[in-house]
Amino acid sequence: MSSLTFIGLSQLLSKKGELLQQNTHGLLDRVNTAWNNKRDLNKQISIQLKDGELEVLIPQLRFKCFTESKLSLHEGSLIGVITFYTPRDGKNQEFHKVFLDWDNCMHFGAPDSTPSIDTDYAENVEYHFMNALIESASRNYLI
Repeated sequence: MSSLTFIGLSQLLSKKGELLQQNTHGLLDRVNTAWNNKRDLNKQISIQLKDGELEVLIPQLRFKCFTESKLSLHEGSLIGVITFYTPRDGKNQEFHKVFLDWDNCMHFGAPDSTPSIDTDYAENVEYHFMNALIESASRNYLI
């Protein structure tokens, strides 16, 4: 196993970084657009993009969360990571992660978790994304 070098990282980022970052932000935009186009669904749950990151509010449950997205390395491959945080006790508590690999497949919890969801071909990607978020918030006793 070879170690990562500065030049190797630079080449990896130049070959794949921009597209992967666009795909990651595109996924957030896709969720936001889909949700806000469903007028019957968004009365109780608010989703919006702020500075390219997603913010979710469920006022009746006093739940608020937001994302931070970045690129990261996993086993020598570049991946997109969307981390969800919620304010708790004056700090931002991480509670959920979404990973987007080079094949544009979405994974929840871990970069190699199964099943993965192909964001290019799967139906209802936005609902899979939001269902996983709500399940994680529930598991972490946030809602």
